Amino acid sequence: MHAQRPLTRQHSVLRMLYLHRYLAVDQIATLVFATASRRACQACCTTLHRKGFVHRFELARGGLGGGRSSYVYALAPAGAQVLAQADNIPVVDIPVDPDAPTAQSVFVHHQLAANRCLVAVTRAIRQRPRIRLCQWISDPHSRLRYRPDGARSWRSVHPDVIAMLRDADFDHWTFLEIDRGTQPLARYVAKIRRYARFQRSKAWMSHYPVFPALRVVSVSARRAAGMAELAADVIDQVDYDVYWARRPSVYVAATAEPELLADPFGEIWRPAAGPRDARHAWLHEGPSAPAPMESAGAGGT
Repeated sequence: MHAQRPLTRQHSVLRMLYLHRYLAVDQIATLVFATASRRACQACCTTLHRKGFVHRFELARGGLGGGRSSYVYALAPAGAQVLAQADNIPVVDIPVDPDAPTAQSVFVHHQLAANRCLVAVTRAIRQRPRIRLCQWISDPHSRLRYRPDGARSWRSVHPDVIAMLRDADFDHWTFLEIDRGTQPLARYVAKIRRYARFQRSKAWMSHYPVFPALRVVSVSARRAAGMAELAADVIDQVDYDVYWARRPSVYVAATAEPELLADPFGEIWRPAAGPRDARHAWLHEGPSAPAPMESAGAGGT
């Protein structure tokens, strides 16, 4: 017996959870219910929960004293079966949580932070018709495996998000990393070195017309500035060890999450190289490629 096929908006919610793993109800409202009310979004999500297609759990808000809560949704195994039939996706390729996740999960909060960035970009683009979001690939779909020439073993880079924004003239490719201040900086250094190895391998050329800019979204402006300075030291050392590069092999810039949520396309990005007070905008700095003559979808949102 086949699982019941969901209605159009129910299907859209399931697909968003497949693409972005964990979504708060306000994020679903922005991404799926832009032309409908929040009440319609809540009713749809409640129906999916009652059918057993999604997990639902509460995420506390506020400071030390607590605060009001908001529902967060994740794809359940039954929902994965429905989506696999509706979209012809192998069910083994659909990430699910067998049980409802907990609000204390570090991974849940990390993914919700990445999705807050997606929502901010989506809202900003709706006010800028000349900009398109052509691709936004979230974890766990964003892992890239490659094998350098002559190497026997595979290597990988795992951005939190792979994004491509298109304006009137250029495609802007980005690897987005989310820093919530919970990981030691040594792990961040190791990640930058992995990106530098990927860039030197030339394996990226089969995926992208230019090497994507690496952008780090941190918890505060102070930490973002520190991470930009640290990235400059790491890239300088990597480039010196391999060759004396006139330009950094990887463009790295950092910003604070509150700045990105307020204006993702403003001059909010601190580049790893250049004056300490320099600020760049997403669509004006970093690797970009001329836009193709004909627009084509790229597996985006």
